[in-house]
Amino acid sequence: MEEATNSSSGQRTREQTKRGQLSFKVLLSRRFSEVRHEWHAFKGESAGKYSPAVDLAVGPFAEGDLRLKDGYDELFLQHRGRLQRLIGAYPRDDLTLNRDIDSINGANPNSRCFLAIELVHSGSRKHRIGDIVNACSLGRVGIIIAWDASIQKSFFGIARYLNFLMEKKKVSYEIANLILTTRDLFRESFS
Repeated sequence: MEEATNSSSGQRTREQTKRGQLSFKVLLSRRFSEVRHEWHAFKGESAGKYSPAVDLAVGPFAEGDLRLKDGYDELFLQHRGRLQRLIGAYPRDDLTLNRDIDSINGANPNSRCFLAIELVHSGSRKHRIGDIVNACSLGRVGIIIAWDASIQKSFFGIARYLNFLMEKKKVSYEIANLILTTRDLFRESFS
């Protein structure tokens, strides 16, 4: 019986994720001409290479050897205020994430898309670390939209851990282009 309950719970979560992706895709399509959901950044580029899929990606898309630094810089300037609103909502006493909007823009000059967005309802901390890596690696700006406050709190904890590792000169992962937000604030900022 427990297995059936877990299965139906997992199905509900996948359905929520899909509905959330489509809802945010519609919202973003009002502001951007290229929005894809479940986008595979390296699909078809190399047999056997892992190709992560981000929930939502805003283009233009730098595929193959194409680099679009200037185009992403222009988009960043156009949407700087919206992105600033997202980081302006961080808890005042939490200095975990980058609050300098302009350095967020420069953190990943070789990105594959303008915004790489992961919409997170559930998942283990290991899955959440993967969400951070995918969003930060693929997007000029990596955005995690937490479904609720407890998930957002978990992401702040992971970000603190990654920053701690860097401070201690341990192998870690650069998250200078990461923005953590809630679905309500994201919706408000991009409406």
